[in-house]
Amino acid sequence: MCRQAAFPPGFPRDEAISILRNFENNNTDGTGAAWVHNGKFVVERYPRGLTKVLRKHRFLSHMPHNGWTIAHLRAASRGDISLENTHPFIAGKWAVCHNGTFSEFKIVKLALGNRVKFDGETDSEAAAHLISVAGPKRFAETIDWSGVFFALNIRGDLWAIKTSGELEIQSLPKEKVVLCSRFDSEKYPDTDEAQIGWCHLNKDGQYIKHKKIREDAITYHSPMSAYGQSSTPACGQFNVPHGPPWMGQGNVGCHVVRDPDGRSVGGGRVWPFRIDGD
Repeated sequence: MCRQAAFPPGFPRDEAISILRNFENNNTDGTGAAWVHNGKFVVERYPRGLTKVLRKHRFLSHMPHNGWTIAHLRAASRGDISLENTHPFIAGKWAVCHNGTFSEFKIVKLALGNRVKFDGETDSEAAAHLISVAGPKRFAETIDWSGVFFALNIRGDLWAIKTSGELEIQSLPKEKVVLCSRFDSEKYPDTDEAQIGWCHLNKDGQYIKHKKIREDAITYHSPMSAYGQSSTPACGQFNVPHGPPWMGQGNVGCHVVRDPDGRSVGGGRVWPFRIDGD
């Protein structure tokens, strides 16, 4: 399965490379990144693994950057190992990378065949063009069990879409966040798991809005275990000065529903934290 990350403005290159190296493993069929510079997308893609890329190229040399950078390590599941099948994909005003399987890709290619030129063979490229046509919000609220998508707009804002799978978030100073498939738990012990749904972040790397899509997704994982308490009540009052989008304000009225992805087993938190009435 592929792995990916989204780095906010000002994020250091060496730390970005470290995050990517942590989950390279067998994801060696493609390495790519995209960002916005002077109102245009810049795409850096190689049909080989990160370690090999770094031997010959200074990957992510533009970082630290004044906008979002999305990066992707591919494990080929559909389509040859080639430049055309390497993420991210540019579709109109969007740069998109994907971790998971988008099963409806043949229908999308059939429906968009007269208006879109598909360069590669992947389901992810088809999903990118559907996001371009329908928009990330409608896409997220319609598509199910298809993995995680990062959609970077030419304006500089980022949409993180989780329909299934893994997406962790680490809060940073100035209310920024960095997102990736999985962090090194020793370096980043306080990460949060994203909800099933979409989250919109501005060009400065800060939270704008989110929406939970599946009602059977967990609304909130109790953080008590992370703070030295073993109990995990289904509902309660927690004073947790942690994490976006309400950094330092704590969390009240937190509530666990169901967890189809099994994330509650590890006692992790789900982000964005829910506040009653949201």
